[in-house]
Amino acid sequence: MASTQNNSKDINENVNTRGINFYNKDGFDPSAMSLGFWNETFLTININPTLEKSKQTQTRIYDYERTVSTALSVNLLQVLSHGIRTHILPAIKSGENKTFGIQVAGDSLVAIGTGVKQTGSVRPFIAIHKGLNPSTKIPEMSIHYEFNRAQIINDYDAQTGEYTLEDNIHHELMMFTAIIEHAISALSKADVHAMRTVMKYYNNKLMNSVTAIGNKVGADMPGNNRSFVGGTRIDFSNHSSSSSNDEPIEYGNLDSINEMLG
Repeated sequence: MASTQNNSKDINENVNTRGINFYNKDGFDPSAMSLGFWNETFLTININPTLEKSKQTQTRIYDYERTVSTALSVNLLQVLSHGIRTHILPAIKSGENKTFGIQVAGDSLVAIGTGVKQTGSVRPFIAIHKGLNPSTKIPEMSIHYEFNRAQIINDYDAQTGEYTLEDNIHHELMMFTAIIEHAISALSKADVHAMRTVMKYYNNKLMNSVTAIGNKVGADMPGNNRSFVGGTRIDFSNHSSSSSNDEPIEYGNLDSINEMLG
């Protein structure tokens, strides 16, 4: 009974895995965002605002005592991925204002937009809106994380030092999209199933080899003297050794054992 209760307790315990962190103290809504994984089917998003300017130091910029969080199921992650690829990426390319959202936990909204309305230029963001009014749909509070952008140097000539600069590489939005799309696969456990299937084959093969070696050298094997061969249990429980203390036990040589392992 104690074993059953312990197993049940283990199953019900929360499992949290920290993911990647994003930081943008220069965004239109300065903040930090962290991703994580919760239990079997959720990706978590936490956004923290910056501290007041007077409280910031070189090593302490963000207020980790104030966190706005949400958790997205695999189904919602698929919707989020679809919205980014269908609406946001084309709008970024054309320079248009575009925002789409998904409803979470009844009165919350997770939104992703190009940021044109907020900033006058393409500056993609993710937002968490909490406590939406049932009538007006206006939230009690909102927080944004603006995705950082990068530059790349094209056609650099080491002899002349000439080059062209390409701005607005949306690497953080691309990374965020890649993470949620990988999470869809990982949280659906397709990868785990594939790994377990492969490991089952090798575990069975190893057990068969160990049992064969034990039988070869006359050792008592654990597991009620059962050997697993090809998935079938072969019972050796009725086998009795004819050797006695007065008779030497004949062991197989090392070459024959190596052949089993090969």
